[in-house]
Amino acid sequence: MKENFKLKSNTITNNTLKWNFAIGLIHGILYIGGEAFYNPDTVLPIFLDHFSKSKMFIGLSSTLIGRLGGIMSVSPQ
Repeated sequence: MKENFKLKSNTITNNTLKWNFAIGLIHGILYIGGEAFYNPDTVLPIFLDHFSKSKMFIGLSSTLIGRLGGIMSVSPQ
């Protein structure tokens, strides 16, 4: 007995492409938005403002993090 099976096509429909694009876009927006909340340039000045009201100290810490950030990411942990 020979049965005929209908195989599904492997092509992606236009609706699937729109869905994937929309979900990818939302994912990117949420990732970049979330990254801003744990970025040291954003969090550190606010955190240090609770301990010291010295604007020079807060600005210096941001500068040092910016300069040493590349060096510290390469050094062994």
